[in-house]
Amino acid sequence: MPGHNNFVRLPQNPVAVPIVVTTLLLYLIYLYPIVLIVLLPLYKYLFTVPIDVTNKDDDDSDKNKGTKRYNKKDYPPPYPNGWYCILHSYQLAKSQVANIKIFGQDLAVFRGADGIVHVIDAICPHLGANMAVGGKVVTVGVGANTGVSTSELECPFHGWRFDGRGACTSIPYCSPDTRKDFIKNKSYLVKEVNQQILIWFTCEAGVDIEPYEIPVIAALNNGNELQCYGITSQYVNCHIQEIPENGADVWHLSAVHEPFILSWLPFKHCWSAKWYVIGEQPHMAKMELQHRITCFGKRLSFLDINVDVNQIGSSMVYLVWTSKFGSGILCQNLIPVRPLQQKIVHTVWCSNYVVGLFAKFFLYGEDIQVRRDIVIWNNKKFLLRPTLIKEDRLIKEFRTWYSQFYSVSSYDYLESGNNYDW
Repeated sequence: MPGHNNFVRLPQNPVAVPIVVTTLLLYLIYLYPIVLIVLLPLYKYLFTVPIDVTNKDDDDSDKNKGTKRYNKKDYPPPYPNGWYCILHSYQLAKSQVANIKIFGQDLAVFRGADGIVHVIDAICPHLGANMAVGGKVVTVGVGANTGVSTSELECPFHGWRFDGRGACTSIPYCSPDTRKDFIKNKSYLVKEVNQQILIWFTCEAGVDIEPYEIPVIAALNNGNELQCYGITSQYVNCHIQEIPENGADVWHLSAVHEPFILSWLPFKHCWSAKWYVIGEQPHMAKMELQHRITCFGKRLSFLDINVDVNQIGSSMVYLVWTSKFGSGILCQNLIPVRPLQQKIVHTVWCSNYVVGLFAKFFLYGEDIQVRRDIVIWNNKKFLLRPTLIKEDRLIKEFRTWYSQFYSVSSYDYLESGNNYDW
């Protein structure tokens, strides 16, 4: 698709920024050595690049659950068709297996010795053990055609093994004439791109629906060009569509997100935004967002941030932010754990430690702003026919656009709890 890989562009961060900032810090230390007392304890947090440096993974406790009455007939299907990020690449080493809860199910995600990721149903069809908990990845040989090592997942209960296609390949105690060719677990279409592991979901059995493409961001696939500077995650109790719908609901920005992070200070967040669909790539939508901070009504232009928000399919958003302090990418992924419960994950990448300082603050601010939305999401009800005025036309346009991710076979709430054949 022409221009597809250029859909998400990351501006080049100036090389002079880290040099100038480092020089100023050294000069400050030279003038005031006592500054080291402050800087040294912060060194590990500010000047290194640990993963999960801002990790906040909320539990699903009662205090985080909203109280609301659902008429589930008025809700869209809980699981739209699309690509879903289930892990970051760094979270799954070779010969490692992970247990992922998504769509009300347990999936086993394992990376073979050849580096290829496979995803199959985690529940062993023998006696129901979870193969992703205590199971192990076993290298069984070298592929005749590929010349690379092949690996299988071994169940911890009785040692049954399954390959990446979900087929049972070995039962350690069965006789040679025992049939096992009929034993098969569901396997899933997997893509690893932009340092993320994605699986494809659809309810359309027997229908060849072409998965939409995920733009390849060169800066995230070229070695160490960009590094992760933090991850946050929260659980949200609402329908999955309500979260990306915020992008088209531009009027909520001033109501929910105008107060400053530290509300007692005389600062305010000011937002302007526009949302539209990418014509040549109908599974993508875009929001152009400008963020300003004012103090006593006066704009502090050196703190301006411009954000290109790229909605890709039903569950993924790439935000490219630019500022006087540099630029970076923040990715938002939605994982539907079960109907009306989503896990929302934010990850920030940038190119150098000075920009990384700002990136961590950016992620911290994003985390606080999202938590303001979560209070509303946890307690609101999805209205199938909301009362809209002409200024709300983007919400109607969004819902029309998002409806493409549902199909005639999409499970309703009852089916989503009972039917696992997807």
